Amino acid sequence: MRILIVDDEKIIQKFLAGVLSRYGTCDQAWNGQEAVELYELSLAAGTPYNLIIMDIMMPVMSGLDATRIITTMRDTSEVPGAENTHVVMLSCLDDPKHLTEAQFDAGADAYLTKPLEIERLEEALVGLGLIEGGFEDA
Repeated sequence: MRILIVDDEKIIQKFLAGVLSRYGTCDQAWNGQEAVELYELSLAAGTPYNLIIMDIMMPVMSGLDATRIITTMRDTSEVPGAENTHVVMLSCLDDPKHLTEAQFDAGADAYLTKPLEIERLEEALVGLGLIEGGFEDA
């Protein structure tokens, strides 16, 4: 599985990479603009990301804006496998407005809040069909 972790906090990137690296290769981006550029490069190479973990609030370009662009690219791409790119939004904002905007407006497949509980991440990945069991099974 190809994974892109997008967060402007180095400790969050390191934590997520440590947890998710057992499932595949983890690349990292510091803001939404870098995420869009890396996703575009992955499409050009014919190896789109399977999972993008996207922080909602970042400098340069927000996670919401980046997710809108990435999901549009995913949905219009003819690259095999692009349709299997899943975006999981990660935020410290735990309110219905941001949840609705992330999932229904921007196109995120799941919305998780910080502090991130590994069990919630696991449930999201199982629900998206990206993993079959728990982290303990890996």
